[in-house]
Amino acid sequence: MATRRRVCWGRIFSTGLAALIVVAPATVLGSVPAGAATSVNAPGGSYEALTPARIADTRSGLGGVPAAATTALVVATAGRAGVPATGVSAVAVNITVTGPSAAGNLTAYATGSPKPGTSNANFVRGQTVAQMAVVSVNPTGQFTIATTTPTQLVVDVEGYSTSADT
Repeated sequence: MATRRRVCWGRIFSTGLAALIVVAPATVLGSVPAGAATSVNAPGGSYEALTPARIADTRSGLGGVPAAATTALVVATAGRAGVPATGVSAVAVNITVTGPSAAGNLTAYATGSPKPGTSNANFVRGQTVAQMAVVSVNPTGQFTIATTTPTQLVVDVEGYSTSADT
């Protein structure tokens, strides 16, 4: 059986059906071969999809992060897993919470910026929850994940947006 693929914000999803459909914000990109990189040009910058790659895991210490449950994690993205070293304004990431000690939530935001008043994901004690987010990064390519209760965190990068001046 042929596989249908669609691109949503540059990420390719297999749905197991017989046609090829590509969808992007306000732009139909046309057919995209499986595994092809996808760019979406937008006013002020562009989005570049990446093959998903793990960049941080507090269970093992991957990415130079502490190997322990935490309530605050700074994630470096610049120059890692296909993200350029400069000129990036935001990253598309999948953030997974696993093994929280109590119910809570997490918020992701550019390191050094004020923490927003809204959360990216909510969870209950012991639950594993994954949430896709587009997170602004600071000029050095870092963002912070703050949780309301200690938990293990896993971060996979899936794409990035360039600044208007790159």
